[in-house]
Amino acid sequence: MSDPRFVENVELVKVALVPNPVEAEMVRGLLESEGIPVLLEEAGTSPGAKNGPRLIFGGPQRVMVHAHRADEARALLEAQPEEQTSEP
Repeated sequence: MSDPRFVENVELVKVALVPNPVEAEMVRGLLESEGIPVLLEEAGTSPGAKNGPRLIFGGPQRVMVHAHRADEARALLEAQPEEQTSEP
């Protein structure tokens, strides 16, 4: 991973699956405003994989955080109106 907030050998867990990159960025903003680093990952892909054609707005995104911050992140997401987040 190229994000300096994430180091190798740190377990990441999915705390949400959202339908598109726009919603993923909204979730990232919420969590990072509380000091929780976030990694967004396209659902159904692996690093370096070539993807087929995409809609202009992209596809579903996994919201990943450090395992030790997952409960905190989930609690923050659960406190938000349902239309803003999707559960894992």
